[in-house]
Amino acid sequence: MISQFFILTDRGDRLILKDFRFDTPITSCEKFLRVVRSWPHGDCPPVFISGAITYIFERRNGLYFVVTTKMNMSPALGIEILSRLLKIIKDYCGMLTEEAVRKNFSLIYELLDEAIDFGYPQDTSSEALVQFVHNKPVVIADPKKNLIGDVNKSILTDKGAKRKVNELYVDIYERLNVMLACDGTVLSQSIDGSLTMRSYLNGCPPVRMLLSQNLLVGKDTPIPVVQDETGRTLSAEDFIIVDDMNFHQCMNLEKFESDRLLSFNPPEGEFVAMNYRITTPFRVPFMIRPMVEEKSETKIELILQVKSLFEPDVDASNVFIAMHTPHDTTTCSVTLASDAIGQTKEYREKDHRVLWMIHKVSGQKEYYLKVIFNLEKPATQFVTKEIGPITIRFEIPNYEVSGLRVKGLAVDVEDKNYNAHRYIRYITQSNSYCCRL
Repeated sequence: MISQFFILTDRGDRLILKDFRFDTPITSCEKFLRVVRSWPHGDCPPVFISGAITYIFERRNGLYFVVTTKMNMSPALGIEILSRLLKIIKDYCGMLTEEAVRKNFSLIYELLDEAIDFGYPQDTSSEALVQFVHNKPVVIADPKKNLIGDVNKSILTDKGAKRKVNELYVDIYERLNVMLACDGTVLSQSIDGSLTMRSYLNGCPPVRMLLSQNLLVGKDTPIPVVQDETGRTLSAEDFIIVDDMNFHQCMNLEKFESDRLLSFNPPEGEFVAMNYRITTPFRVPFMIRPMVEEKSETKIELILQVKSLFEPDVDASNVFIAMHTPHDTTTCSVTLASDAIGQTKEYREKDHRVLWMIHKVSGQKEYYLKVIFNLEKPATQFVTKEIGPITIRFEIPNYEVSGLRVKGLAVDVEDKNYNAHRYIRYITQSNSYCCRL
């Protein structure tokens, strides 16, 4: 069924990207725009194929609403699914405009989670979704109707125009590269981090951002003698050691070395304020332990354990585990645990892959999957190599592995009536996270 749903502006800004099956590269958004803009004869059709990916889209109010799939799906079905999703979003947000999407991005993600499960439509009725949705919509009025009432209005999208609301968004993404051995030993690990900002402030006023005081740049940097609020001297394990960092050209680093303070006048719109890389050991969020047993010469049993190591009050969403099957597999049986809730499994015979999707993973929990491979020929000593590596993809909102945090964010404006809304979000994602057999 559908692999992704995303919303793009005419400028190429990505407002929403929801990956349901994780079988399509994230660069599909950029590829879609390139194809649409360079279509040779007239307007691009609403359904086309590029690079083994089928794109189905609709353009409204300067936005592209797109679903993708790698399956041989009926175009009419894809158009119907897209139309249903647009109706749901419009029913909750009031309009299908950039303003409405930006103000309701959390709500839209929640609607997509409830309406689509692993790429398959579940319930596309706006009325039925009310009991499952917890985010409150910010309804945007249609200016053509000249509605009068207490309507929340979002930021204006025209550059240079005076906005009703001043907003500053900070997103810290940490993408993990982890290689595990089958016994749970961490073979390699690193973090590719980025601090992305979206500034919608009138007048581009100066901003000050304070980062964690226990941040050290450079693996060879001597550990300083620092005490915390209780008077305890910090040890080497208490510091966040970053291999290297680079900053946007607008950043003033005058007080960064001494106080970890960044001052800048943010450009309008979205920009990457900082990139960093960490290779020092950290606590991995997931442990993967495969247990392979040879039941007979032509029958292999795999018990896969996935354990979440983060705090119990943290939840990971859309955890996706994939593995290969031996090349001479005739049949494959995949079984979930008896108490499995919110989990799906699939055996793709053509791709020689087993897929396991867990909609929501809570911290300090264990999940199990049993796979039985029936082989055409007797198993060799290399059969486990054909199964691995086992890969896992996930996203953990409001969670950071490194400990790097924004301790303060201030907009320096003398006008007392200038009220700037500031939002800080932490997201941990898998980049290359796998277990070798």
